[in-house]
Amino acid sequence: MTSPDLERVNQTLSGERDTYSMEKRYIRKDGVPVWVNLTVALVRNESGQPHWFVSVVQDISDAKARREILLQHKFRLASAVDVADLGFYEVADGERIVLRGQPAQALTGVPGGLDQGNLALQFWRSIFIRRTALASWMSTAS
Repeated sequence: MTSPDLERVNQTLSGERDTYSMEKRYIRKDGVPVWVNLTVALVRNESGQPHWFVSVVQDISDAKARREILLQHKFRLASAVDVADLGFYEVADGERIVLRGQPAQALTGVPGGLDQGNLALQFWRSIFIRRTALASWMSTAS
C-alpha cells in the first residue's frame, strides 16, 4: 500500500467516504508495468462497524497506452501548427467549431483555442460574409 491508499482507507473507515477509485501502476514479475483502476468499497455490519472491504481491479494498460499516444500526437500537431503558422478548424462535438492557429482566427474573426468555439452555422456564416466582402472588394478594386 502507498500513502494515497492509506489516506483513502482511513477516510473510508472514518466514514468520510463510502468508496474510492484510483489509477495505480503495478510491476509484474517480468518487469512489465500494468496500469489498473482500483475501486474499493467498505461493507459495514448491522451496527455500522467496518466488516470488510470489497475491491475491484480493472486492467487499463491498453487504454492508458492509447491515451498517451493520443497526447503525444496532439502535442506534435500543436507544435507543427505553431511552427508552420498554420490554421485549421475541427468540429468538436458535431456543433462546435474549435479554431486552431492565428491564420484560422484571422480568416474568420472568431477567437480560437482549446476551450472556445462557435456553433457550426455561425462559423460558416462568418466565412461566407468575409468571402463575400473580399469578392466585392476585389471586383471594385479592378
